[in-house]
Amino acid sequence: MLYNGLEFTVAKRTKNLNILSGYTHAWSRLEGTWIPNDPASFIQPNALANSRGIGSIRGNEQSLLSPGGSLSGTADTRSPSWIPNTFKMGTSYQAPWSLLLASNFSWLSGAWSGPIVTTVPYDGQFGPSTLTLSNGRVVSNPLATTYRFAYATRNDGQIEAPNLVIWNIRVGRSIKLGAQTLDANLDIFNVTNRGADQQFLTGGNQLGTPN
Repeated sequence: MLYNGLEFTVAKRTKNLNILSGYTHAWSRLEGTWIPNDPASFIQPNALANSRGIGSIRGNEQSLLSPGGSLSGTADTRSPSWIPNTFKMGTSYQAPWSLLLASNFSWLSGAWSGPIVTTVPYDGQFGPSTLTLSNGRVVSNPLATTYRFAYATRNDGQIEAPNLVIWNIRVGRSIKLGAQTLDANLDIFNVTNRGADQQFLTGGNQLGTPN
């Protein structure tokens, strides 16, 4: 996996005002070749390219531990880590009369679905659905999968979820009670009441499925 990013950070601090904001634009893509023995490397070897939903950062979803490898029908759907744009800003202002005014805002690009797959009738091109090993054990044939990438590459046709926008605000006041101080705060979360999918359901990249 190759990652390039451009990041901007702006910070301002005065006696009463604090501002911290940052923006990141990321370019991520897979480089190299297929994982050894991935069924897709035999079935659709030219479909490697992917610069959108490229899978979970926790482990390797394209390994042979996942039946069918990257053609399992569910591989690389967990891709919220690879969004291209992220903007966040937090501010706080200590106003007169011991008032606190604060806000934080986040805007994130929608997550990608991962490679779009479809199913096809199996024609036996890559052998029978099961194989018998030399010790007599019967195992499934990973090349007999009926899943296929629906487009020329894994990058093509991916679906992007809506942008995620979250805005929270706080109004507070410090009240002196003798030697003690009482801080009272009112928080309002998700002021705009917006919601967005942050991850696709397992199988949400399959054509013809309710997911």
